[in-house]
Amino acid sequence: MNIDFDSFFRNRVEAMLIKASWVGAVQSMLGLKAISQVWNGRAEWYLWLEQAPGVYALSFIDGQDVHLAGRRFHEGFFAIKCFPYRSHDDFADYAPEERRLIESDWFDTTNTPRFEAQRQIPDSLFCIGGFSMVIDPHGDLALMTFESLDALKLHQLRETSGDEAETAAPFLIRNVAGWKTGALLFDCLVGLHANSCKQPPIFAGATCSHGFESILSPEPIVDCRPSQECRRMSLSIGFDLPADASNAIDALWRMRLDPTETILAATLLPETASARTDCLFPKDLAINPLWWDIAHSNFRSELNTACGCADGHCHHR
Repeated sequence: MNIDFDSFFRNRVEAMLIKASWVGAVQSMLGLKAISQVWNGRAEWYLWLEQAPGVYALSFIDGQDVHLAGRRFHEGFFAIKCFPYRSHDDFADYAPEERRLIESDWFDTTNTPRFEAQRQIPDSLFCIGGFSMVIDPHGDLALMTFESLDALKLHQLRETSGDEAETAAPFLIRNVAGWKTGALLFDCLVGLHANSCKQPPIFAGATCSHGFESILSPEPIVDCRPSQECRRMSLSIGFDLPADASNAIDALWRMRLDPTETILAATLLPETASARTDCLFPKDLAINPLWWDIAHSNFRSELNTACGCADGHCHHR
């Protein structure tokens, strides 16, 4: 049976965003300031977060079926972009073309592309990482993964001729902290899912491997080369009912790993945040205790009273 993965994951993400929009307390806990759907023919959203270096764009790319032990899961792949604020220190780390576009009239006062300019911006710009979701369409299992490089480096080759072409060294024009920048959005997305399903995460897995650096030639053509200086990091957070949390989610996580990845941690998480084992995870792969607080809280929507307060039994006039 053919699956419309775009619609499936559009509905999943929008369900999380809509449910959070009902409760100001959830938005405050996650640092979520605003959300906007992007009207460009694919599932995409802009998200504004507190303390973020820019505005995030979450864009659906592709989907596929994943099979494990007779079960069928849907996996969706998303690209994460960040449109940096000119006032933020990280702005200087982006490529000259990215900075030029941000300062042009192709971007409006919200720091996002104008509608008429969206298709003119190369899709390769502003990328900071990838996000994926593996969903059981008939159950509660969900595995969310964020991956990126700790440093997204782009070098440019100088235009040379003759003998100089063999000796000219590329110069660095982009050095964005991909993991640090995207981890803030991933933290929010996990919290949104915890609020939507009213369950805390039950699994966490982290890996790392050697990264790469990109080389831009004068043609222009972008090539990649392995790098010992950059790390590719990945963090996966899994959700499922405790009764079903035996080995299914761990096996699902492991079957998707690349042979070059080194496992830093893979563990079932406790039902309470106070019992979690942070010592298993590096500092830059932190587990947020707010995910448990959000899942176990009984929030009341500010939209259920005439005056707009959060008291579900409000008698204000």
